[in-house]
Amino acid sequence: MSPLQWAVAGLLTVAFFLFLWAILSKPDVEEASALAREALLTPERRDLLDILEQAVAKRWLVWACVPMSLLLKGQGDHAAVMDKWLERRWVDYVVLDPQEFAPLVVLQVERGKTKKDAPWQQGRDADLTRIMEQAELPLLWLPSEHYRDRELLAHSLEQAIAGNQEDNAQEVTEP
Repeated sequence: MSPLQWAVAGLLTVAFFLFLWAILSKPDVEEASALAREALLTPERRDLLDILEQAVAKRWLVWACVPMSLLLKGQGDHAAVMDKWLERRWVDYVVLDPQEFAPLVVLQVERGKTKKDAPWQQGRDADLTRIMEQAELPLLWLPSEHYRDRELLAHSLEQAIAGNQEDNAQEVTEP
């Protein structure tokens, strides 16, 4: 064998063992520790949750910070890819049917320019809008986490839940 063939064989062997090591190794959490968060929601998000709960007037449930994998599942040839994508993302608020716990409406706050809002894009995320349209789950965009118009929010939720919308991605605007 030539030196080039030996080098290629050596690199393939090293790559194979690195691949096996990456698959078979698992994170060692025995030495790690965890600390409980002070709060699940910021004060602004908690205030918005209170407004949402007032808007639904105990007819429906409102959950905050919901993983998308609880709401949707992949289908078709690329279901595994979609499921993996859904596992890494969440939505801000979901209105649920109180008997079935079925999602009725998703509410998402438009993102600002900070990096802490990852994995969503700035403003309205086109992927989220497209996926909600495919799933036929209404999506309401809130202009900011400081939104406080309870009456308009209640009206928008009622329309979304009643199915009186032509488009699943609707906007809640400032008065």
